[in-house]
Amino acid sequence: MKSRDLISILVAIILTIFAGLLFYYIIEPSPDKANAVATVGILSLVFSFIGYLLYAFVGVNKILRGFVWLYYVLGFAFLFISVTVLRFDIVYIILLLLVLAASLILIRWRIGSLKDMTVRKQNS
Repeated sequence: MKSRDLISILVAIILTIFAGLLFYYIIEPSPDKANAVATVGILSLVFSFIGYLLYAFVGVNKILRGFVWLYYVLGFAFLFISVTVLRFDIVYIILLLLVLAASLILIRWRIGSLKDMTVRKQNS
């Protein structure tokens, strides 16, 4: 096993444990569950971004890729639960859908540029 793989596994495990404890201590004592769930959703997206940065520096790694996607999906799931189930607000739902669409467009663009870069490296 390469040192990059081991580092990414350890970072993913440490951040997952930290995130789980942080999420528990945010949601459990909070009297306003809707705001607590929204806070956890935003923190999940922050963890996803941190994982993406690690992924960019460490390189292609399935564990970090899974970590990034897990927190991305978890973040938007918590935000959708917060604004649809716990506190229905159509304005926040529309804003959240726009942010989700914009992020998916940027993700698609980034994946395409990575594929183009891989093809260029193979051709040169």
